[in-house]
Amino acid sequence: MKKSISIKTLFVFLISSFLVIGCKTKKVITEEVKDNSYSEEDVFYKIKASNIYFDYLEASGTATINSPQLNISGNFILRLKDDETAWLVVKKFGIEAARVLIQNDTATVLNRFQKGYMQGPVSELSKSVGLTMGQNEVIDFLAGNMIVDNGTFLSMSQDSFMYEYKTAYDDLIFTYDYNSISELVTHASFGDMQNNSAECAYNDYRVIDDVQMTSYQRILSTNDPRVGETTITLDFKDITLNQELNFPFEIPSNYRKVNN
Repeated sequence: MKKSISIKTLFVFLISSFLVIGCKTKKVITEEVKDNSYSEEDVFYKIKASNIYFDYLEASGTATINSPQLNISGNFILRLKDDETAWLVVKKFGIEAARVLIQNDTATVLNRFQKGYMQGPVSELSKSVGLTMGQNEVIDFLAGNMIVDNGTFLSMSQDSFMYEYKTAYDDLIFTYDYNSISELVTHASFGDMQNNSAECAYNDYRVIDDVQMTSYQRILSTNDPRVGETTITLDFKDITLNQELNFPFEIPSNYRKVNN
């Protein structure tokens, strides 16, 4: 990692890596493939059913970032407590590069290389990745849950067994591609009012708890002007639900605070 990268840019990379990347779905066993034609309400509930509900979630794996500002790969650990806490650690060559804590409606980002930190309300820091969300919504995003409940339906189209479902949330427009045969969300994209956009492909689905499935490889592409044309590949190794976790976090006394 280049030491000149700012903490705010680092935050954009870290959070962009995990937003709109989840797409989990219930495991469904079918005896035959049916040529169904789903209504808008059907697709809404099927996408919503892909969301998971948990007390605790822990995920680990490797992340590879390729962009004009940063080309790096490293390991990450993500821990969540439903509605209450998000915690993320990123390591390079076994050395911690960054740590993030979201708790009590406050987000704090530590940059170990710069010995600095950024801290502020979740709603304000989320704007740095083009979103305006509270703590609960951010945790849902990090868990990979689809934001459809509080969205405004825009349109839906069908091409054979594929459905394109479009909804608006705040200043963002989300488009989900739903496969009615596999019953998976296979692709998602979003754009904002400033013509920033991103899309994500989901590969390597696996069962995680005998009931639900999730993609163990997620490839996010974005043309966000703050970071340039960027591709982020997340390869998950382990995802564990509902085992009690801790969230160690401390700001060292020699770290300087950086303005948001």
